[in-house]
Amino acid sequence: MNINLFYSICILILISIFCIFFLKLYKKTNSLKIYLILLTLISLNLYYSSHSPITPYPDTLPIKETIHMTDKEIVYTIVKQELSYHKNKSLFANGKIFDYKDISVYSVPNEPTIYSVVFSIQSGDDDFWLPGNGTKQENNWIINKSNYMQLIKEKDYYRLISIGTGL
Repeated sequence: MNINLFYSICILILISIFCIFFLKLYKKTNSLKIYLILLTLISLNLYYSSHSPITPYPDTLPIKETIHMTDKEIVYTIVKQELSYHKNKSLFANGKIFDYKDISVYSVPNEPTIYSVVFSIQSGDDDFWLPGNGTKQENNWIINKSNYMQLIKEKDYYRLISIGTGL
């Protein structure tokens, strides 16, 4: 079961219990008003928790922040930014993760700007993260996700571009 769906069901059950409790406390004349107010609050909550604000995807790093870093360290930093971006998404957002770990960056022989990146994530959205590669473990962990990335230097920043799961 998708963890987002599980949380959604739990929230709806709690809200339903809350509604029943308040409907029993108030007289029938007030119950319709309370029901409408609660229904509005539930709808607003579900709407805003499923629509996260649009923020720029963090696939770049300013050159001035990389003065003492190797290219592998730059790739590692950008991948960590990208995973943090997915971790900070709202609960019901597409591609939400709850945690990440074990980020490794490897050079690709004879390809000076291409790197192999391997990491593990605790997924909230298996449909987004599982296809391609990785091994599903307990507690929604997907280990050994891998991707080939190209590091490109543009004007005053480095950009990391996903090439895919194979060369």
